[in-house]
Amino acid sequence: MRAILIFFSFYAFASVHVESSVSTKLVHPDDSITLTLNVRYGSSAEIGSIHLPDLKSFQVIGEHESSSFQMQNTRVSREKNYHYILQAKKLGKLRIGAIEVLVNGKAYKTDPIFVEVSDKAPRASKKPPTQSPFGLPKNWFHQPFGSIFDPDIAKVKDENIIFRLELAKSKFYLGELIYANWVLYLHESLTGKLFNLNLTQPRLDGFWVEQAKDPSIKITPIAKQTLNGQKYDKYLVTSNPLVPLRIGTLRIPAAKLTAELASRHIFHMGLPTVQKSSQDTRIKVIALPPNKDPFFTEAVGDFLITASLSKKNVRVNDSIAYTILFKGKGHPRFIRLPKLNFGPKIELYDQAESQKFSAKTSVKKYEMIIIPRKPGRLRVPSFELSTFDPDLSIYKTHILPAFSVQVESRGRGRAGQEVQNRYFKSSATSKKEDKILPFLLPRSQDEGKTKDKWESKIGYFWLLIYSALFILLLHGIWRSFFHRKKESLDAILHTYQKQVDQCIQKKDWKMAGVVLLDLFYLFLSELVKKKKALRNLEVLLEQLSPRLRQDYGKSIREQVDYLERLGFAPLHIASPLRNKDNVVKLKNQTFTLLKKLRSA
Repeated sequence: MRAILIFFSFYAFASVHVESSVSTKLVHPDDSITLTLNVRYGSSAEIGSIHLPDLKSFQVIGEHESSSFQMQNTRVSREKNYHYILQAKKLGKLRIGAIEVLVNGKAYKTDPIFVEVSDKAPRASKKPPTQSPFGLPKNWFHQPFGSIFDPDIAKVKDENIIFRLELAKSKFYLGELIYANWVLYLHESLTGKLFNLNLTQPRLDGFWVEQAKDPSIKITPIAKQTLNGQKYDKYLVTSNPLVPLRIGTLRIPAAKLTAELASRHIFHMGLPTVQKSSQDTRIKVIALPPNKDPFFTEAVGDFLITASLSKKNVRVNDSIAYTILFKGKGHPRFIRLPKLNFGPKIELYDQAESQKFSAKTSVKKYEMIIIPRKPGRLRVPSFELSTFDPDLSIYKTHILPAFSVQVESRGRGRAGQEVQNRYFKSSATSKKEDKILPFLLPRSQDEGKTKDKWESKIGYFWLLIYSALFILLLHGIWRSFFHRKKESLDAILHTYQKQVDQCIQKKDWKMAGVVLLDLFYLFLSELVKKKKALRNLEVLLEQLSPRLRQDYGKSIREQVDYLERLGFAPLHIASPLRNKDNVVKLKNQTFTLLKKLRSA
C-alpha cells in the first residue's frame, strides 16, 4: 500500500506538461492575437512565477486566466490557461520566444512561436451574433407564444437600441483626466419599456480607474436626440473617470449592457432580455511638452493654486500652519509638491497632504507646519508653482503671495515680574516682623545662620540622591522597553528576509514583491504600536513621529509604490521590475530603509 501511495505521488508530481500556442499564425496588423500558455499538472504540484519572453514586437493589451480539474479513478489532473492578447507593432515574420514557468520550483520552457503579420492576411471574421436581428436573445421566442401575440416586441429593431462609448476627443495627454461616458439611445417607441439594466464594465489596462457606480443601474433620460431621422431618448448609463498612465495607443474594450424588455400581452409569461455591446475604442496618449521648470507640480488640468497662513503674530518657536490649496478640474492623485525653501530663519517642521476627487471640482491640500527660530519681522517668501492645462496645451505659472510675520522673543514677561515682586515683598515683611517680635526667636542670629547652613547642605545632599535614583529608574524602564521593541523589530526583519530569499531562489519575483510589501506594513504597524498590521499607508505615516515623517516619509511612499507594482501590477507594467537584479535591489533598499527607521 505504501509503495502504491509513493508511486501515485511521484506520478502526480512528474506529470507536468507545459505548452504555448497562438490563436492564429497569419494575422492582419489591425487584428490582435491571443497567446495561450497551457499548464497541465497533478494535484500535488504548485505553479510559481511565469516569465514571458521579450515581446518588443508586440504590445500586451489584455490578459486573463482560466482553470479546470478532472478526477478519474482517484487520479486528479489540473489544467490552467494563461491568455495574453497581443497587438503587433510591425509587419513581417515576428518571433514569440519561449515562456518559462516554475512548477514546484522546477523551470519548464515552451517552444518559440513564429507569427506572420501581413496586410494581405484576411481580417478576423466576426463571431456569429448572440442576438437576433431585433436585438433580442435567439431563444426568446421559445417563451410561450412569443412575439406572435405581442406586437410591441415584434416591432423592435436592432437600430432602436443603441449603446456606445462617447469620449470628448481621441487624443489625450499623459495624466489627463478622461471621462468615459457609456450612453444608451432608446427609440421613442420603447420609452419606459426597459427594466433591470445591468452593466458589465471592461477591464482597463494602462489607466488609473476611479471607483465606478454600481453596475445595477436605474437611469433617466438626459436629452432627446434625432439620429438618421429617428427620435431617440438619450440616457447616461455611467461615466467613468480615467487617467492614462503610459504613452502610446491605449484600448478601452467593449462594455456589455443587459436589460429586460417589458411585455404587456397577457400570453407573454416572461420578460425577454436585450443584450448590447459598445464599440471597442482606442485612444492616443502623448507626452507633455518638454519642461525644465523645477517647480512643476505634475498637475494636469485646469487648477487654481492659493496659499494661506494661520497666524501672523507669534513668539519664537511657535508653530504656524502654511497651507497650499489646489482646486479645479483634473485628478488630484498625481499632484506632487516640490521642495520649498523658507529661508534660514524659518524651519519646515512637518507636512501633511489630503485630497478629494469630484467630477465638478477636485481639491488637493498641503498643510505645512513652519516654526520661526529668530525674533523680529520675518518674511514667508513667495513661491512660483506650475501646472499643465491640457485644453490649452500650455504650462501655467501660479505665483503664491509672500507673508509678513511678527515674531517676539520669549522673555520672563509681566507674570515673571509679578512673581519676583511678591517674593521680595514677602522677604521684606518677614524681616520687619523679625524686628518687631524678637522675643519669638529661641536662638541667636549667629546660631540660626550656622544651623540653617548645615540643614541646607543636608537637604541638597538628599535631593541629589533621590534625583539620581529616579533618573536610574527611568533609564531602566526606557532601556527595557526600547530593547524589547528593537528585538521584536529584528525578529520581523529576520523572518521576512528568509521568505524573500526563498522567493528569489525560486525566481518567483511576484511573490517576492508581495512578501516585501507585507513586511513593510507589519514593520510600520509594530513601530507605531498597533496590535495588528494595518495596510493603510497614510494612516501609518500619520502615527509616526514628525521627525521620522519628515526624514523618511517620501522614501517610504516611493518604496511602497515600487513594491505594489512588483507584486500586484499587470504583467506588462511589472515585467521591467520582475528580474533578479531589480528584485535584489528592491530587497536591499527595503531592508536598509527599515533598519534606519528602527535605529532612528
